[in-house]
Amino acid sequence: MGFTALSAANTRRIFTRLGEPASFAPQGGDAVQTLAIVERGSEMSAPPVSGYLDAPRVVERRTIVCLLEEDCPVVRRGDTITTASTTFKVDQIDSRDGEVVRAVVQ
Repeated sequence: MGFTALSAANTRRIFTRLGEPASFAPQGGDAVQTLAIVERGSEMSAPPVSGYLDAPRVVERRTIVCLLEEDCPVVRRGDTITTASTTFKVDQIDSRDGEVVRAVVQ
C-alpha cells in the first residue's frame, strides 16, 4: 500500500470515528450518503477592506462541515448537507486537499 492509499484509509478511519452520518445533495443532483465532521464556532478571519492596508482584520465565528472528497468530489456554493439534526447550505469552500473538503456553511 502506497502513502496516498494509506493516507486516504487513515482519513476514512478518522471520519468513521468522529463523523456523523450525513447526506450531501449537490444542486440538481442526487443525494449521496457520507460522513461529516461538523465544526461549530470555528474562527475565520475576513479579508481586509479593499484599499485599506491598515484596516483591522475581522474575525467571525462560522460553522464548517468537513466531507470526504472521495464521497463528494464536487462541492459548490448552494449545495446542501443534512445531518440528523440540521440541514446546512454551503456558502463557500474553505479548503480541499484531495481527501477532505472543508465547506463553510449557513
